[in-house]
Amino acid sequence: MIENGFIAGLYRLSEWVMKLAYANILWLFFSVVGGVVFGLGPATAGLFAVSRKMVMGADEIPVFRIFWSVYRKEFKRANILFLILISMGLLLYFDHRFFLSQQGLIIDIVRYLILGLFLVYFLVLLFIFPLFVHYQMKLFHYFRSAVIFAIMQPFITILMALGCYFIYEILLFFPGLIPFFCSSLFSYLLMKLAYISFSKIERREENKKQVIEEQL
Repeated sequence: MIENGFIAGLYRLSEWVMKLAYANILWLFFSVVGGVVFGLGPATAGLFAVSRKMVMGADEIPVFRIFWSVYRKEFKRANILFLILISMGLLLYFDHRFFLSQQGLIIDIVRYLILGLFLVYFLVLLFIFPLFVHYQMKLFHYFRSAVIFAIMQPFITILMALGCYFIYEILLFFPGLIPFFCSSLFSYLLMKLAYISFSKIERREENKKQVIEEQL
């Protein structure tokens, strides 16, 4: 009985690993197919869509069909989202480099403001793609929602950051894993923790609605 349970668990683990590896290969391939610049956004959305299905515990997950469906359907929106993120990151980076070479009290204040914006940018990066594949909303609302979720669930946000650092260190230590898990491990971790956060907020909203309905 214990042996059967162990074998079943081992099979589920190997299946989970294979799905992540397959999704990662799809991410790499379709990023290149889109010319990298115009492929990374929709490929990342497709990867997070697969991770979402895995996190939600779906029994049968047609990895390619889910990935391709989101990649094709959200190609334009995902590219716009990704290009906005890249533009924001580059702007902050070059602003930071510029003000590092300047002197003065006002310049010091501006540098700290830019560092604060870097923190907000990092929070957005943690939540924005999980939000993108889980909720349907206007593009700019994803940015606001990402910051709100990050602030409302600080423990989840800290776990995301620590988890990403841990995965980064593992990939550095085992570079042979990079072609198979360089993005899928990050997407699964972020989607898993974000889904916990989404569920908490949704339950809270449902409870509020029930209280209001009972009072009417």
